[in-house]
Amino acid sequence: MGSVSRFLELGCSERLLLIRAAALLLVQAAALRVRGVRAALERSAAPATAGSTIGSPDRIAYLVDAAANRLPGTARRCLARSLVLHRLLSERGHACELRIGVRLDEANLDAHAWIELGGKPLNAVHEVRARYLPFDRVPARRP
Repeated sequence: MGSVSRFLELGCSERLLLIRAAALLLVQAAALRVRGVRAALERSAAPATAGSTIGSPDRIAYLVDAAANRLPGTARRCLARSLVLHRLLSERGHACELRIGVRLDEANLDAHAWIELGGKPLNAVHEVRARYLPFDRVPARRP
């Protein structure tokens, strides 16, 4: 089944959310390039909007990923996805948290961003906290 037929199978509200997610991903990717991560993080949350009850958090995460998978370049990256998902969930009154973690992968420092809802990763595998050390935790000092 093609992308167009899957899109047409969505309800009207989900189609609109998918289109909005795609637009926000493109804007977020451009903002990250132009203004940097700090500015993007400062503006990531949006106030809850009355009447915005479209979809469960899992479904919203699915639609953001579906939109990102069809976009070019940096709009596909985990930070842009997570910032957009954070905004869409916050608008709907969900108390979610943006997490950014790091790990040392061979000789490279690797970073990853994800959203947690109720302490559980929403747009990442559940083992993400075992793979990446979130910035809000500091490992014990070694003697």
